[in-house]
This record gives sequence, structure tokens and C-alpha cells, in this order.
Amino acid sequence: MTTFINSKGLPTPVLQLCETINSAYDKGECDISTTELIGEPLQRILKREYAEELVEDIADYQHRMIGSVLHDALCMMDGDKDSYSEQRLFIDVGGWIVSGEPDYYIKLKSNKLVDYKYTAKYKTKDGVPEEWQKQINIYAHMLIQHNKPVDVMQFCVWYRDAYAKRGDALVELIECPAYTQEQIADYLLKRVKYHQVSDPDWNELIDLDCVPECSEKARYHVPKKFALMKTGRKSAIKLYDSREDAEANKEKNGGKGFYIQERDETNDMCTTYCIVAEHCQYEQARRGDEKT
Repeated sequence: MTTFINSKGLPTPVLQLCETINSAYDKGECDISTTELIGEPLQRILKREYAEELVEDIADYQHRMIGSVLHDALCMMDGDKDSYSEQRLFIDVGGWIVSGEPDYYIKLKSNKLVDYKYTAKYKTKDGVPEEWQKQINIYAHMLIQHNKPVDVMQFCVWYRDAYAKRGDALVELIECPAYTQEQIADYLLKRVKYHQVSDPDWNELIDLDCVPECSEKARYHVPKKFALMKTGRKSAIKLYDSREDAEANKEKNGGKGFYIQERDETNDMCTTYCIVAEHCQYEQARRGDEKT
């Protein structure tokens, strides 16, 4: 169970609300939840192994808190006839029980599944994020397995950083492409097998030190770059993968007044957001290398 601290001295009800939201989550009697399944084995396992040692500042929890309050309030509403909200579903995949809790399902003519999101605008600038697609398609698969057809999938998205005077949409409905049942069943089985083989509680051939590192995408990894800079300008003219390419383009620009800035690789999830980073052998090794 996460312990919350209040470094900013926010009002006590804010702390209490964060604690209530965190303690209220229950994935049910299952081996893995849909969110965990899509996520990385290492994060899931470290959260389990160090559950009593996790600490989070409520100042860093505010977006999730607001999103959870909005989500919970919406799911308390009656909705349309022949609809329901937040009924946890379970399916067996590869010997594990997977659970998921669709936000809103309408069984009228449309057989519509809706998922609520509270997020920043960048999240949908290139369309529906892949992890959102996988999540809602898994929910649709679960509903179909429970004899509830799904013909339409949508996200109802609130943007926390939208600005009406700029012409931003404050909230919008976004349709999600549907996977075939064969595609989602194959994805589910592959993810379950990956989590199983990576879990010391399931695979006796490995221990905690052998759990694979999170993917580069999950770590928000940006590789080392070499920036072509110009004196007096703060931003890079262009980023290059190698110093040689940067130097060559520096010469093309005449050389004078230009210089190369080396930018180390980054893993922003690990350094800024991940609650188990202090217990992750890979991140601690990177931090140790930075100190030497």
C-alpha cells in the first residue's frame, strides 16, 4: 500500500482523498489486471515486492486524483436504459485470470463501449494512443466473451490543459479502431506468457534480478543526441545521432559561431514518474554510472 507524503502542505482533505482513491482500487480475484497486462512486468513485480515501502507525494498525484474523481462520479450516474458502468469482468488466458472493468456499456442498437479519459492534449495529437486501443479492445473482448456484443468503441476525453480562447476542444468523443477477436486473443495470450515467464513467483528459473527491463517506449527513452547549436540561440538547429554527422553539418554552416552540444540519453519515466524507480536495479545502475 502506497504511503502518501504532503511536501507542499496541501489541505488535509486533499491528502485524505488521495489515500481514499488509492485504497479503493480493487482488481478483484485475478492474477493480473488489464492495465498491468498492457504494462511492464518489472513495474508490476516491483510494486508487489515493495508494496509496503512505496512512497508518493500528493503534489505529484493531482492529475490522477482529479481524473479518478471525474471517473468515479460519472460511473455513479444511471446512464441510459440497458446500460451499465464499472462491472468487473474476468477471463481465463493461458492459465491466468485477467480482470478488466469497462467504464460504460450501452446495449441498445449501438452496442457501444465508452472509456473515460482525463489527459493532456499531446496524448491524442497523433490519434488514439496504442495503449488506449489495446485497453478498450480487451474490454470489448471480455464483453463479447460474456455474450455482450460490441459494435462501437469510443473514448470520452477531457483535456486538462485545453484553453477555450485558443479554440481547443475541452472534451471530445474519439472513435477507436476495432481489432479482430483473433488479434486481441493472440495479443492477450502473448502478454500473459511474457508476464508469466518474467515473474519469479511463476517461473522458478529466475529471480528478481532477472526480470527484464522495461521497454524503451515504457521508459520514455530518448537516446544520446548531438545538437548543432549557434551562439546566442537557446534551441538546437538540428539533432544528430552521431558527433560525426553534427560536426559535418557544422562545417557546412561555415563553422564560425556554431558548436556541438552533447545531450545524454534520458529515461523520463524512470527519473520523474515511476514510483518503483528506487527499487529498480536497472535505473539504480544508470544513476550509479552518472555518479562515477
